[in-house]
Amino acid sequence: MMAFLDAQGIQAVLNNAINTQVDPMLSNALGGVQLFVPNSQAELAIALLRENGFDIGYESTENKLVSWINKLMAGKKK
Repeated sequence: MMAFLDAQGIQAVLNNAINTQVDPMLSNALGGVQLFVPNSQAELAIALLRENGFDIGYESTENKLVSWINKLMAGKKK
């Protein structure tokens, strides 16, 4: 998937790929393997992946747990 997107000129980053390979039991806790692309290329990336038979799972624009942790680390309470 990464090589396919790269060939299409779309920058992509995988998150949690190694963690879930090392300990598959962590997959659900971490939200599975996540693919990140720039917002400006997200619609194109989704369309290309679907057209070419890739299983993209579900689309998410925000991970609520990560957002909460980021706010907590920044000193914001809510």
